[in-house]
Amino acid sequence: MKCWFGQVDIGFAQSGFTILLDGRPCLTPMKKLMALESYSLAEAVAAEWNGQSNKIDFQNMPLTRLAMALGDIADTDFENSISEILSYAQNDAICYWASSPEGLMKRQKQNWGESLDVLERRHGLRFNTVIGLNTMPQPNGSLQKLEMELRRMPALTLYYTAMLTRLGGSALLAYLWAIREIQIEQLANQAFLPELYHAGLVGDGASELPHVMGKMQEMLQIDRFWSLAQNVRQPHAIEVKIQINGRVQGVGYRAWTRKKAQSLGLTGYVRNLDNGMVEALFQGGQGDVHSMLRSCLEGPITAKAESIKILAFAPVTQPHQRFEQL
Repeated sequence: MKCWFGQVDIGFAQSGFTILLDGRPCLTPMKKLMALESYSLAEAVAAEWNGQSNKIDFQNMPLTRLAMALGDIADTDFENSISEILSYAQNDAICYWASSPEGLMKRQKQNWGESLDVLERRHGLRFNTVIGLNTMPQPNGSLQKLEMELRRMPALTLYYTAMLTRLGGSALLAYLWAIREIQIEQLANQAFLPELYHAGLVGDGASELPHVMGKMQEMLQIDRFWSLAQNVRQPHAIEVKIQINGRVQGVGYRAWTRKKAQSLGLTGYVRNLDNGMVEALFQGGQGDVHSMLRSCLEGPITAKAESIKILAFAPVTQPHQRFEQL
């Protein structure tokens, strides 16, 4: 696809942060708004778009691909994701151990055995193991309890878990990652333990290794996406400068903004710009600032805010003492 845009900015909508391409919000393949949970994630996605030259190469934009995929998920995909994860758990890869060679058996016992022990000892989820490929039924109680835990997950965490399950072939390892019992590197190494073991014996020329390494890279990007999205929960005070576009001058927008910001305990300022837009700076806790940004999209009944562009987003360095209307 030809690179048709010249400027990449970060915006804000009711559903989260957005990517603006020449001022227009980036959409998913299903024409939905691509919304991002945190500014840190939006920055990383914007960097991918800024890294494009003559042509847009989505293969080099893993975070963008994930954002678009998550943006196109429908409400029905919550149930589908649970069903898919449970289907893998019924015949989970880490429950089927090799009968040889001895070195592989030792690694499976050391790694897979420890993960299964954590599931049983800390979370009451016991899963049977078998040597070879003969089917081994799993305890219904464990499967039912796993389903209950999956239903308690935030929707996005569940979708990440389903993606990792498909990539690694193990619902149990993906679940351990979701509840932060293992890191993504542990998940990847355990999910492909047999392949990596055999590749270590015959060298890096093993025919399956490039495919495995590709999946491992996808896992790392999912974990990075998740980590960046969590930054919205950090408690430190932030400073956000924005421009609001639309019918926002001469309609009481600044006075309304001052009263709303003061009610949230924010400091900063709001002022009119010569180009017809309104500029505002908000300082305070992330939750309160995010609430203010959403309110700015609504504004007073006399105004019509069409879009918000983020000009700066950082920790507070020079605190304002109050919120002023300039």
